[in-house]
Parts: sequence; C-alpha cells; structure tokens
Amino acid sequence: MKAVIYNKATPSSYIPETNISDKDQLAAYMQGISVYPDAQFIKKYRREIEDYFLTDGNHLQSVLRQLENMNYGNILNMDRPEDMDTDDEDEMDFILINLKQKPLSQTLINVYLRELASTGLALAEMVETNFPAPVTINLRESTQKAEINLYPYQTDARIAMRDYFLKEGGQSGILQMPTGSGKTLTAVYFLL
Repeated sequence: MKAVIYNKATPSSYIPETNISDKDQLAAYMQGISVYPDAQFIKKYRREIEDYFLTDGNHLQSVLRQLENMNYGNILNMDRPEDMDTDDEDEMDFILINLKQKPLSQTLINVYLRELASTGLALAEMVETNFPAPVTINLRESTQKAEINLYPYQTDARIAMRDYFLKEGGQSGILQMPTGSGKTLTAVYFLL
C-alpha cells in the first residue's frame, strides 16, 4: 500500500503530507485511489506490484504457474546466463526480471488481478479501516487566532502535553480537566 500511495502516479490529493506506515491509516488513503484493482490499477502500478508483491516467492510462483498454463511467453524456459547460480532465489530473481521486461498484455493484467484477489490483497479488503477518508486541515490558516490568555493550570497542562508527546514520544493520551475549565482551548493551544 505504501508503495502505491507514495507513487508519483498517485494524484497528490491522495498522498499524505507526512510519512505514514500504519496499515489502517494507509488504507484510508487507498479508498481514494481505487476500491477494487482493475486493469487501470495494474497499468498504473505495475512496477509496485512486481517490486513489492511478486517478490514474495509464493506470489511469483503462482503467477508463473498461471502463465505457464496459458503458454505465455515461455517464462520458465528462458536462456539463463552461464555464470548464474542454480539456487532458487537467483532463479526467481532472474524470472522476475524477465517478467518485468514483458509487455503488459491483457493476459498478464488478468493474471496479476487474479493473484491479488486470490491472496486476500484485493483493495476492497485492504481499505477496511476505522479511519475516515483523511482531510488535512491547517489550523493556523483556518482559524483566526484569538488572543485569549491561558490560565496557569492550562499552561501547565499544555506544557505537560508538549513534553509527553514531543519529548517523550507519547502516542496517545487523555487530557482530564473539570467541566468548563477549558480543555478544548488548552488542547488547541497545544496543537498550535
């Protein structure tokens, strides 16, 4: 997913402004790119499929079996360099390199689509997420900064949040203050 989302072929509106690695968060961005892989998806992201998905030997072997059953370009019987080792890893690398050089025919597209779907990596399953489609909001530009001074206890809470999240690397937390004490204002000042 990460290779697809951060690809130059992906419209900039679907690329996160920050580097995200979390699968669930990435899935929210995938919703805008494509819900189901189709021929256009394969054409646009062929290299990512070959470089990241097919490098798993099981996927590549499955694709090769399908292509062999169709007598597609004699994939397994290509001439190997004489100095090539005979171990399976070198063999698979050689086959993948040759597969990448083949023109992207409808047969190859169909095989890639079947392999994506058969392994449970169809995008329909990849985009299941609890996160909504992401929207970037620049708080500094979207609000007029009100000149409201924080009370000392709000300033202490803002500093404690800064220390916890930015200095100690905290990932989540709860701001607990009494009703009406300015939790929202304190949190906004921390964010700004």
